[in-house]
Amino acid sequence: MATHLALVTDEENVLLDAATGTGAGAAYAVPGSPQGGRYQSFAWQTVVAGTFVGLTVVLEGSLDGTHWATLDTSTAIAGDLGYVGFFPVNFVRANVTVYNGGASVTVLLQVGGN
Repeated sequence: MATHLALVTDEENVLLDAATGTGAGAAYAVPGSPQGGRYQSFAWQTVVAGTFVGLTVVLEGSLDGTHWATLDTSTAIAGDLGYVGFFPVNFVRANVTVYNGGASVTVLLQVGGN
């Protein structure tokens, strides 16, 4: 099993930092909420450098850190901001599946409340 990094609540978490190609980033453990269980809502942003002609970034979630499912997808070549809620997952990661042009893409995530 992969090493899992811990997310922080009330802060901007960097899932991918200036990625320059396709592939999944590190897996991050979702913190527990004060009400019990895991946080289930996430705001996420793709920040691009350079001019892309094609870019697809997938926010993925997992219960076990091994098997991944799509929570949300961005195909915006100039950057994007999205929100997903009601996904009680234990782990999240960003996965760049299409990368054409551009210099790099960074993916930020903020953990929300239940």
